[in-house]
Amino acid sequence: MFDRISNLLKEIDMTRKLILVLLFSTFSSIILATTKFHFAIVGDRTGSANQPIFESIVSSVEKLHPDLVLNVGDLPEDAIEQDWLVVLKTLGLLSSPFYFVPGNNDISNEEERFRYTEHTGFPTYYSFDYENSHFIIMDTSMWESYYELESTQVNWLINDLEKNKHYENIFVFMHKPFWYAEVRGEIDPLHDLFKQYNVKAVFTGHLHQNAYQKIDGIEYFIVGSSGGHFSESNNEVHFGLFYQFMWCTVIDGKLDTALIKEDGIVPSDIMSAQDQILFNEIQNELIIATAQIQNEDTTVNVNISIKNKTPKIIKQNLEIVTGDNWSVTNSLVPVEINPGETYNTIIELTKTGSIYPLPLIKFIYPFGNNLEFKYEAPIVIKRVLTSKRVVPGQTPLIDGVLNAVEWGNAEKIVDFGELSGEATLVEKTELFFMHDDQYLYVGVNCYDSQMEKVLSNITERDGEVYLDDAFSMILTPNTKETYQFYTNSIGTTWDIKIDRSNNSQHIEWNGPFLIANSKDNFKWSTEIKISLNELNYDPATGYIRLNFRRKQPRLRASALLSPEWNNEADLHPVLLLK
Repeated sequence: MFDRISNLLKEIDMTRKLILVLLFSTFSSIILATTKFHFAIVGDRTGSANQPIFESIVSSVEKLHPDLVLNVGDLPEDAIEQDWLVVLKTLGLLSSPFYFVPGNNDISNEEERFRYTEHTGFPTYYSFDYENSHFIIMDTSMWESYYELESTQVNWLINDLEKNKHYENIFVFMHKPFWYAEVRGEIDPLHDLFKQYNVKAVFTGHLHQNAYQKIDGIEYFIVGSSGGHFSESNNEVHFGLFYQFMWCTVIDGKLDTALIKEDGIVPSDIMSAQDQILFNEIQNELIIATAQIQNEDTTVNVNISIKNKTPKIIKQNLEIVTGDNWSVTNSLVPVEINPGETYNTIIELTKTGSIYPLPLIKFIYPFGNNLEFKYEAPIVIKRVLTSKRVVPGQTPLIDGVLNAVEWGNAEKIVDFGELSGEATLVEKTELFFMHDDQYLYVGVNCYDSQMEKVLSNITERDGEVYLDDAFSMILTPNTKETYQFYTNSIGTTWDIKIDRSNNSQHIEWNGPFLIANSKDNFKWSTEIKISLNELNYDPATGYIRLNFRRKQPRLRASALLSPEWNNEADLHPVLLLK
């Protein structure tokens, strides 16, 4: 009897212990399962910033109430003070804490670095903790690869990783995707460092196009545009080209991500990094059309090459689209290209009117997993112009008035286009060139039907003249240097010298320009005298490469000699000095 009672008591005691164990286990599971939080990542805003879209995205983020919000850099346009204020006001809509990441539009020099820290309240690189995760913010604003980073930041990063390696998650944020080197088969020392310290994910921006790649267990992301410009000719979801922000959930150490656009949720790995690299190569390298036109030529031969970098045969039609000002004998050409090969052809165009609008080339380029890039671009026809020598005794007096006696013999250009290759919306513009052994003379008439609305607010040299009614020229008189200047209707000048050997920019440079302006009821005019010797022009070459652009803010339009508005001198028109 006593034995039965004793055994019963033992069973009750064991049952109590089992219940306690189960209760403790259940309670522990509840405690462990509470490691859950959300963070949102805002993409780039700059590059013709779309402020309404940026506001819409920030408002959408706020409605989801994340625990914290980060970005991947490039919020204010070119670090302009007024735009900083717009950005900060918009971010004020958020009730969650916001962590800044510097981009190249936020910081391009030391002065902007100081202003960045003033506006954001953050250093340019730093780290912080949240729950079971460690967040690292890097500064890649002024550098293009790991090898250019300052040693102080690299040493800080190594120490920070070592100090915080016990965290369940380490997330790294930086603007520029240095990790693309690994995708290209090159070495990114940062990746080796991240691999050593078990970094879980790296978030970047800069390209305004979403991409994803998993390398050695590390998830790499490019967050697309949250208001920054991107090409709208291929703005399809499967290319990662849409306005977006990234939503991240961390549950028990596991990271889940999704892209959220204005009308739905998109998988964050929708486009691989390899496909994105090929996507950009198709736009910029794999389809090339070159042509040249001189003086009164009417026939132009266009050299077209298309390289197939895919593992499949490409069979498509090459289409040439012209307006009334150009004609082509065969506008549709069948093309077949084997993998790794390049297709070459010559298309003859006939000019029947103005140069602009430029003819278009269209081609559907298949790649990746059933993707198709719809290539459509103007055929940029390099113009060869001739500057005439000044008639003896008729050297122009630089007084801002282009009279017929002085400028009647000059080369005159009236045919201009937009950056898109379309005919310009800018009002009538006349550009004149003359030269002698020492100087290049430039005359410009900028007609305006509302002269009272011509902007000339900037009066300080090297101020933001390009925001006024103004024109600019890019001059490359030799193989080593390129010069650019803007001048407005009252002669205020902004200028810069570019060293072509290392692409360094010298804003402190002041050009050898003598400038005079005048106005009447119909136009504002400018005369410029430029010292060829001080621009290191070599007379043996007999030419200068240049481009011209007039900006008319009231019409939000430009008038360009060539749509290739960049420092790539080989693409610019040629001015022969005879």
